[in-house]
Amino acid sequence: MINKIKSAWPYWLLFLLVIITIWPLLKSGFFVSDDGEWMVVRLSDFHRSLVSGMFPVRWAARLNHQFGYPVFNFLYPLSLYWGEFFHLIGFNFVDSIKLVFAGSFFLSAFFMYLFAKSVWQESQAAFLSAVFYIFAPYRFFDVYVRGSIGEAVSFIFVPLIFFTLQSLAKKKNYWLLSLGAIGIAGLIMSHNIMAMLFFPLVCFYALYFLKSNHQLSLNSRLFKNYLSVFVLGLGLSAFFWLPALYDTRFIILNQVEVANFADHFPSLKQLFWPSPFHLGFLHLAAVLAALVLFLKNKNTTLAVFLLFFFSFLFLMLPVSLSLWQLLPLIKQTQFPWRLLAITVFASSILIGGVVSEIKQSRVKLLLTVLLTFLVVAVNFSSIKPQQPVNRTEGFYATNEATTTVKDEYLPIWVKQKPIERPVEKVIILSGQGKLDNLFYNSKKVAFNADIDSQSLIQVNIVYFPGWQLVVNGVKQEILPDNEQGTINFYLPAGEHRVNLEFKETTFRLIADYISLASGVIILVLIGFWFKKRK
Repeated sequence: MINKIKSAWPYWLLFLLVIITIWPLLKSGFFVSDDGEWMVVRLSDFHRSLVSGMFPVRWAARLNHQFGYPVFNFLYPLSLYWGEFFHLIGFNFVDSIKLVFAGSFFLSAFFMYLFAKSVWQESQAAFLSAVFYIFAPYRFFDVYVRGSIGEAVSFIFVPLIFFTLQSLAKKKNYWLLSLGAIGIAGLIMSHNIMAMLFFPLVCFYALYFLKSNHQLSLNSRLFKNYLSVFVLGLGLSAFFWLPALYDTRFIILNQVEVANFADHFPSLKQLFWPSPFHLGFLHLAAVLAALVLFLKNKNTTLAVFLLFFFSFLFLMLPVSLSLWQLLPLIKQTQFPWRLLAITVFASSILIGGVVSEIKQSRVKLLLTVLLTFLVVAVNFSSIKPQQPVNRTEGFYATNEATTTVKDEYLPIWVKQKPIERPVEKVIILSGQGKLDNLFYNSKKVAFNADIDSQSLIQVNIVYFPGWQLVVNGVKQEILPDNEQGTINFYLPAGEHRVNLEFKETTFRLIADYISLASGVIILVLIGFWFKKRK
């Protein structure tokens, strides 16, 4: 029992330190940020879609002035599903989003400790890595200034993925395979851009272990384990990323420039001196100490994370502009300073490597205590929102904006963006008749139509593949070719029962089944693991 208590001390201390990082979230109300309040608005509409029977949730019915649009089909859904869980058990929308932010700090600290412990084999070194990971200036900028819930959640899964790669190199374990797959899926569903940035690092780390263990052969045990992790992770998240890629052709994303990356390179001064893009004095000191240590003992693990740090530090500087212009995918990052997420990860691991090299236990303990105190004290001033606000739930639950910068997820059929909500949900544009018994929610519109002569009907919802029209039990064609891109169709004279419903397309349904199959396989693997433990 005493040994268990002793081994648990890092988790208890990390728990207490995380409380410091989230203290503004414990207050009532919310705070003004770039995206934070938009996330509350999205969650309120996400909830409406889910309880109306839509799963997976892809359509935001209230947003875009109640004309709706498919933002949930394209943007990182994990934080919304997580927030919805909190809301369903009784928390309001604001507190649900705050709990997701808070959870991202707790879980990222926990998984970073696990990963650093597997690398450096020491509790004190791992503890310090976890502390540096959650007390990096960029983490607080991300939450309290930007309000980027997707990026905040992504910090959970990066160390989890690296932990499973590290551990699988030592032994095959169904639990580790499952955990790695969940980590891959979690990163993809946390934030599209963060997944794109970290995946090359994940692949590099996997290759590093394959080479180190002389298992580069496609038939090697470790290669098969890593391949299983990636395939299952991609499969588990397929319901999101496959439609997001395929359906991009149906939105105006590629027709608008959300941000010109060339305008967002941080300067050297901003990176090395206090600013929103500060690398952190102690994090920089950790990197320099690790560099000196590497030059002395040529530790390959230090070399890997030094390579990560300095490569992405270079890519954040204006001098790397030609590389950004050469590599098309990296432009999707939008803001070069987003690469701070990688320098935070790398420098946090490196501080653990420095401390692990100290042989005298008393000196190591004193240094761990001192650095913990310093990293908290130095970065404490960053743990504050710009402007606290205390708005009612109605403010968020009735907001009808698109919650995006340039409405980049509007369907291509929309030529004239709505600027106000429609007076009626369904109208007769031409012809004569009467509409009654109207019912609608986030995924369905139904009504009776008594038409005197052929009429053009307009349902004030913008069209997107997935909307299906059935009239008197027969599927009918939708005509979205109008300035507003709304769902229009003709009805002949007579009495009709009209049903309009948002359903999964064939492609999305295939993606759903891939995710379902992957989830079942993961559950089976976990079951095997539990069975072997007995």
